[in-house]
Amino acid sequence: MRMAVYFSSIAFNQEEVLLRFSAFQYMERLFEGVFSSFEYKLRVGFIRSADFPERLVQKFPDSFRGSGAFVASVGQKLRERFFISDLNRKDFYLDLMTSVGDFDTILDDADLVDEDKFSAQASLAIEAGRFHQAIWLGKAYWLSRSEEHTDKFKAIVERWIVGNPPGSGINRTSPKESSIRAMNLIVGLLYFSGSARIDDGFLLRLLSLLFEHGVFIRSAIGRRRNTARTTILCLTGLLFLGVLFYDTREGRRWTDFARRKLDNEIRDKVSEDGSLSENWMSSHSLATESLTCAYILLKLNGYPVSDLFSNKLESMFHFLTSATMRDGTLPQPGGATDGRIFRMSSKTPVKEHRDLLAAGAAIFGNAEARTAAAGFSELALLLLGGEGFEKYSAIEEGATITSAIYRESGYAFMRSEKDFASFKFRHSGGFGKNCRRNDLLGFTLAGKNQFIVDRECCSSPGSANRAGSDSTTVNNTLLIDGVEQANHFGPGGGSPVRPELLGWQTSGEQDSVEAQYHFRTRNAGILTHRRTITFNKHQRTFSVEDDVLGEGVHSIEMVFHFAPGLQILDLGRNFLAIEGEEFALMKFQHPFTLEECEVSYGSNERRPAKTARVALEISLPVRIETFVFITSNEDEMNYLLNRIQPGSTE
Repeated sequence: MRMAVYFSSIAFNQEEVLLRFSAFQYMERLFEGVFSSFEYKLRVGFIRSADFPERLVQKFPDSFRGSGAFVASVGQKLRERFFISDLNRKDFYLDLMTSVGDFDTILDDADLVDEDKFSAQASLAIEAGRFHQAIWLGKAYWLSRSEEHTDKFKAIVERWIVGNPPGSGINRTSPKESSIRAMNLIVGLLYFSGSARIDDGFLLRLLSLLFEHGVFIRSAIGRRRNTARTTILCLTGLLFLGVLFYDTREGRRWTDFARRKLDNEIRDKVSEDGSLSENWMSSHSLATESLTCAYILLKLNGYPVSDLFSNKLESMFHFLTSATMRDGTLPQPGGATDGRIFRMSSKTPVKEHRDLLAAGAAIFGNAEARTAAAGFSELALLLLGGEGFEKYSAIEEGATITSAIYRESGYAFMRSEKDFASFKFRHSGGFGKNCRRNDLLGFTLAGKNQFIVDRECCSSPGSANRAGSDSTTVNNTLLIDGVEQANHFGPGGGSPVRPELLGWQTSGEQDSVEAQYHFRTRNAGILTHRRTITFNKHQRTFSVEDDVLGEGVHSIEMVFHFAPGLQILDLGRNFLAIEGEEFALMKFQHPFTLEECEVSYGSNERRPAKTARVALEISLPVRIETFVFITSNEDEMNYLLNRIQPGSTE
């Protein structure tokens, strides 16, 4: 008889419930009397134990496969590749790691945790519950060999276990958060595996926690309606846990299940041009990091990786490289999730992805990814070790990242040596391609600093701001007749709008892109919004032409959101100045108003910014033109303004 038990909206069968809530007893029985007989080391990709007692295999023949030689066969080379040996810790880690992350930064990160500042700074308990800080403490331990860091690691784990009983809060009921936490705890423990302070009792509690996570994640996959990024992340987390517990029957099942499902997900949810089906930039980055970790883990443990997996992952890195701005961040149409599994330092901005690009460059020999990465990274070092550094160093430097269009995902990335612009001509999706967001024909613009950004759509679960955060007006596009884009229907009336790419041209001098969509209005009329963007690379000018075609009088609302930290000045005569590290001058065709707004920075943080809004009641057809001129300094901007409008700066 099956007993339905509902846990965080997931139906567990009786066997799963018993397994979940007896995980500690299971692990205690499994490892009873074993830790005292050998130095236990984790066996997840980056660490493989040198020996595992024969008597453990003999004691639990149903839970373990093969013999002690099965674990011992991994060999010394893999452990050295992940610089686990004392020799590599001293000669490789200290020399190389401190060249990409200096001593002070590593120790400061640990102090942030040691002084309990991290929990106070975390926007929500979710961030602390991801345990990025476990790796910060571990790095500091390797550098200083101070057992104070070990004690703090144990303390924050124990405190979390006590404060988060099973079934309580998002830390225990979200498979996504559970996956991120499990991977960070596993890698964090990697650093402390040689410490005498990691006693048997603590290991039992931590391993029981991780085993519980495996049961929960496996049960969640397929029983919830998850986004593509969440499913891929959970499968990667389950793969980590499966390899960790591979000597148990459950671990082998998790590993085999994750391997099969990852192939299915990358086949079905990643397009041929390398973009994720739901089409959010942050989702794409998170899925790329997840699949990269899975790819490395499978290779290290001797599993075959299909050509489809390898080729699509390589395409994902091409896409990510094209989308990366000079500051290492991504434009954020559609959503603003953090998009990170491993955050190697507290000082790494949550939206920066260059460290992942360094890993992709090394894996696939991608010269453009090396340019975008702007240097080898701690994350690449963790995942790929010394061999990855050698591969990265062998890639030719100075490759130019060129403009590119991705027709399946609906992105155009226009770039020069100095500037970057993105344009979106397909809907972003949520639970697959049929979920539409309000970001159609939106764009962003950046030079040395970002100028025009999406306010982004993600708020924390349950946030009062969540409903309004999904509006068309959080993106740099048009709101026509007050109807959200996601509520538009095509000319047929019952089908979604079908955007069309009308043209794309790129050269060393200029890029241009044109797209449109038709939709039916409330009075059954047909309207068309066509947007053409032209980017002159040498003159650093950016023009936006919006044609709204149809009949009658309609309301049109056009918004431009500016990056936080910029000074925005209304110069009169429909001119606007943007002041940051670089400057920009905007010329509007119609009067605008400046408003205060907030821009999302990751899932849990909003920063004050400003929006320029143009509101019209106008007869169609109409063309609305907007121009942006980027300059290096204020003098250049004033000179340009006087040429366009003599006497404007007097």
